[in-house]
Amino acid sequence: MTVAALSRPTSRFALNGGAVFMASAALVHAGNYAFNVLMGRRLGPALFAEVSLVVTLMLVVTFAATTVQTTAARFIAIARDGEDAAGLHRWLAGAVRPGSLAAAALLVIATPFLARAFQLSSPYPLVLFACGIPLYLAQSVHRGVIQGEAGFVALAGSYQAEMWARLVGGVVLVSLGWSVAGAAGALTLSFGAGWIVARRPLVGSHPVDEASRRRVRSFAGKTALLLLGEILICHSDLIIAKLVLDPAAAGSYAAVSLIGRAAVFGTWPVVAYILPIAARRHAAGRPPGRLLARALVVVGGLSVAMTVGALAAPELILELALGPEYRSAAPGLAPYVVASGCFALAKTVFSYHLARGVTTGAFLAIGAGVAQVITLALYHGSALTMVWVQLGLMAALLIVAAGWHFGQARRQAPSNPRPNQLAPVHQTTGRN
Repeated sequence: MTVAALSRPTSRFALNGGAVFMASAALVHAGNYAFNVLMGRRLGPALFAEVSLVVTLMLVVTFAATTVQTTAARFIAIARDGEDAAGLHRWLAGAVRPGSLAAAALLVIATPFLARAFQLSSPYPLVLFACGIPLYLAQSVHRGVIQGEAGFVALAGSYQAEMWARLVGGVVLVSLGWSVAGAAGALTLSFGAGWIVARRPLVGSHPVDEASRRRVRSFAGKTALLLLGEILICHSDLIIAKLVLDPAAAGSYAAVSLIGRAAVFGTWPVVAYILPIAARRHAAGRPPGRLLARALVVVGGLSVAMTVGALAAPELILELALGPEYRSAAPGLAPYVVASGCFALAKTVFSYHLARGVTTGAFLAIGAGVAQVITLALYHGSALTMVWVQLGLMAALLIVAAGWHFGQARRQAPSNPRPNQLAPVHQTTGRN
């Protein structure tokens, strides 16, 4: 299938694959939430705070995995031919392996310190989680290749395998008395399941020249900055809450965060779907059309629906999801959902431009993440105070993202056909 053909988002293949992926993503999202809900119900607020910390560490590692996946997806999407794509696949797989093993080893070494700092009942959950890091990063390469080829049905299968292994494994292991270690073990099992389904053989031997490697590394660095900003925005509050609040309050805050972040994580398939399409259109010199506008309508609609629900019945939502002991956290639910919705919209704008090679949005995201860490470190008198601080910061970020987007639109010259991005690029259409 040619780049030109794949760059048509209205093709039957893209529509069918996209529909399957979107439906599957909704189920995966529900399953991941069910995992957290079941852990919260079975373990109680104090131990659930420990599970949330392990999940947060997983999502920190996700920033590296998503960097790899996004980079692979973009450059596979605009690769000149199958030989170029195979060479990139092999090179990325080899480049990721040493780093993933080193990250796992470092986490194991740091486990005693982390267990003391975060007042964990046992260090073993962190060790179990560390064992899955190499598999998690390896699967990100294969998922990136699938995503770049617009293989959304196969990509959906990998996420389904990961979700079901995590959900079933978590229920079984916690029921057997493994407590927080059972939840961590289920995460590692899920990484293995996702890797098995996503794995693709490393075929071909076409080398990736050094100039192309530099371009890939540069793009990966900018992508990492964007994702690091996302990690700071979405998860630094949980870490700060665990450090400064008492265990029960931290568990209640984790419950609000769990439900409130749905506005961000529920919209990730939209970003995943538009990334290869935007990259192909840009590489082929085609106009972007209304791709971003449509994505923003979907993300905004989901965010508004979640906000209405959080305003209408926050106590009921928390009780149904996690149990009556979490009802006291209800005042913070709606503002947290609004804050997450603002960030989801800003993230969609940044990711769209990133797919087209415009990377300055990454610096805006990292700046917002750093600002959140500093502000929450200074103002954390209560869980509700932390929520309102985040709402103000994310509203400001959305306004900045909108202004930046319109500024990019004014500055960009009409797109011209460009050569394959794995070959030297002599012309750009936007300022980086």
